[in-house]
Formats: sequence, C-alpha cells, structure tokens
Amino acid sequence: MTPAPPPSATDDNTRAREAAAWFARLRADDVSGADRAGFEAWLNADVEHRRAYSKLERLWSQAGSFAEDPRLAEAVRKTRAAVAPSPVVAAAPARRRRSARWLAVAASLAVVAVAAWWAQPWLMGNRTVTTAVGEQRSLVLADGSRVTVNTDSRLRIGYNERRRTVTLERGQAYFEVAKEHRPFEVVTRSGVVRALGTAFDVFSGRERFVVTVVEGSVVVSDADTEATHAADDTLAGTPAKPAGGQVLRARERLARATDTAIAAAAARPDAAATVAPVQIEAAPIERDMAWLRGKLIFDNEPLAAAVAEINRYTRKPIRIADPALASLRMSGVFRVGEVGDFVNAVSGYFSLRVDMAADGGYVLHSG
Repeated sequence: MTPAPPPSATDDNTRAREAAAWFARLRADDVSGADRAGFEAWLNADVEHRRAYSKLERLWSQAGSFAEDPRLAEAVRKTRAAVAPSPVVAAAPARRRRSARWLAVAASLAVVAVAAWWAQPWLMGNRTVTTAVGEQRSLVLADGSRVTVNTDSRLRIGYNERRRTVTLERGQAYFEVAKEHRPFEVVTRSGVVRALGTAFDVFSGRERFVVTVVEGSVVVSDADTEATHAADDTLAGTPAKPAGGQVLRARERLARATDTAIAAAAARPDAAATVAPVQIEAAPIERDMAWLRGKLIFDNEPLAAAVAEINRYTRKPIRIADPALASLRMSGVFRVGEVGDFVNAVSGYFSLRVDMAADGGYVLHSG
C-alpha cells in the first residue's frame, strides 16, 4: 500500500480558511442549531480539522499582543494574494442566506489566520510580556501552554525547535505546561525550573526566589549549573535534560534567599541569622495561589510581610512608621489592589493612627 503524502502548505491554508469560516459563523448573531451541528460534523471529519480550529483559537487569543507587529502586517499583506475569497465559505453550511457582515469577518479571519500560521514561529520565538503595577495578564503560548503573569513582572518567551524557554526577569508567573517532546523551563536570576508535565508558580524577587508546585513535579537547579548544561546540550544538538537539582512534587514549595539578600545580610552581622537557607515545605496552595483569583490571604503573617505583599499591587504604598509594629501578627482575606480596605482593617484591629503620604500612600503609626 502506498503511504498517503504528507499534508502540503496548500492543505494547511485550506484548513485555516475553513476553521476561520466556522469560527466567524459560530459567533454570528443568527447562528443556528444546524450551524452548530455542521461545525461538529466538520470538526469530527478529520483530526487535522480539530487541530486547525484549536490553533486558530490560540492565535485569536494572542492576536492583541501581535496586532502592531510589522512582521505580521507584512505576512497579512502577502497572504491576501494567496487566500482567494471564494473558498472561505466552502466549509460553511450550504445556506444562501449568509450576511455580508459574516462573509467579511470570515474572509478577514482567514487572512489573519493563514498569515499567523506562517508568521507564528518567529512571532513566538522572541516575545516579551510585561505587566504594570497592579496588572495581571493571561496568555496562551504557541504549544498550548498557559501563563498567568502577576503584577509588575517581565518575562521573555524563547521557543525553538528543541526547547521551550521562558525567562522570568522579575516578578511572578503561573505556568500550566502542555505536554510535548520539547523540555519546558523557566529561567530566573536565582535558578532554573524544569517542568515535568505540571502546573507551577515562580516568584523571582529582589530578595526571595520561590517555586510552588500545584500539579505534577519540577526540577529546580542553580542558574549557573543549568546554563552550562543547556549550552552543552545545544552544542551537542540534543534537548537538554535536568542537570541534577531539587525535585519538587505537587503541593510542595521551595523558597530561598537571593544572592542580593545574602550579600546584604553578610554586610550586617546582626541580620545574618534572619536570612533563611533553602526551605522545602508543604505549600498552602489555596493561600499561595489566591492571587490567581484576585485575592490575597494572610494567615498569622507579620504585619511587615503583609504590607510588603499589598504594596506589590499598588503605586500608593503603605509605610510602617513605628518599627515595633512590623512584628504584629495578622490574618485576613483582601482583594488585590484594595489598599484602603487593608489599611482600615489593620488600623482598626491594632488601634493604629493613619496619615496620608504626599504620594497618596498611607503611613501607619502606633495609636
């Protein structure tokens, strides 16, 4: 038996147009049950149809990030000639009463979808995502992995044929990793996290490096060791493998001081004892991951630590004027960014005096 030929670029373009037509039709005001049944029939007719439609959904979710990229604009220009308008509706149900609006949307989607199909490798190969103070963003990567980026964070996505690398330059992000043959790793100044099919959170701050595993497991390695190992593998032309390191499993957390914190403590002998070594412990997942739901949960936390966490989400920070207040213990649940509610709660509970700072922030004094 002669094997079937591999799919051609023309086949991919056709499926992209068909997926775009269905995508637009299902979002039309007059979509019917027959339309949905037709879509399900098309989706189930070929596994490549399902892949094409899933890919279009991912591209659509990423479109806002790429909208101003001149390379995508150039790809769209070139694609218009390759995407004939007439086949766009070939996959849609055989009904004559299609609105001109839907046809226009489907045609536009087809052009963008096919252009993004061609452009996606270099678009995803060098992309930077930044969040402002108080902002959170969620995105779907080219492989289907999902990333939720927390406040005041910056990360770079560097995918290639062998590796999936995300460099977390600062801040915090939660990763839900799609399974495939390429390793997935998060690189920070303080360490490298290699996913073994998992969901996990990484915080890379000035003084703390924290990895929390929600599902599956990860390997956490020192940054310099992992970088050397990755370079060796790249030269050898093979995907990198974990170079030792600490294995973390579901509901475990690793926390350690950064080099910056260690150096600062070394300069102050009285503070050296306060810098904790590497800690691996059971993770309070509901508390640690509350930020994904827009909440901050404190459970018998020192007031100074709670204030520092609240301040990550606002440009109107809280300051503690009296050092004796820093060690007070507090618990509570607060909405992200609701600084006033937090100030009202702690000032009322501890009988504190509150002054307004010139920058709009709050200053806490002993009552």
